[in-house]
Amino acid sequence: MSAEQAEVVEEPVDERSKYAGVLRFYNLAKHQEWAVRDVAWGKLPPVPEGKGSPERQARRQDVWRSVIMQQLQADVLACEMAAQLLNAAPDPEARLYYSTMVQDESRHTEAWLKLIGQVGGEGERDPHLDALGHMFLEADTLEEKVFLMQVFFERLIIPRFRLIARSSRGTILEDL
Repeated sequence: MSAEQAEVVEEPVDERSKYAGVLRFYNLAKHQEWAVRDVAWGKLPPVPEGKGSPERQARRQDVWRSVIMQQLQADVLACEMAAQLLNAAPDPEARLYYSTMVQDESRHTEAWLKLIGQVGGEGERDPHLDALGHMFLEADTLEEKVFLMQVFFERLIIPRFRLIARSSRGTILEDL
């Protein structure tokens, strides 16, 4: 056999090295962790304080309570989905990453529960959000769940977070 026809032999690569990208996301998530206790509870108003008559202030408070309730509802659904992703992930590196997602969604849920308690308690659930969430939760494959959770759902919610923050300057709601 001539040198031109010599077979190229690749050196064996560590089996787990192909998951380095997933571990990178895990490490980034761990670095970005936050604690509900670090939120400025009691130092900032929970939501923007309304002006006008007591009736107008009460209506405005109800609107903010509804906004917070939808965020709480969405994060409870996100907890369920993150737990499904954690359970369905076949590789330890992916399970590490999804464990951080479960923790983050749980922290959000805890914060929303604390905040909704400060504005009058839980209200009605949005039936359309429930239907959408259950459609995602009932997806068949890990790939469908990842797409629906991390691409579709997160893409819908991030602009809403920004709008809420812009509308609630100087409040706990903006911080969350």
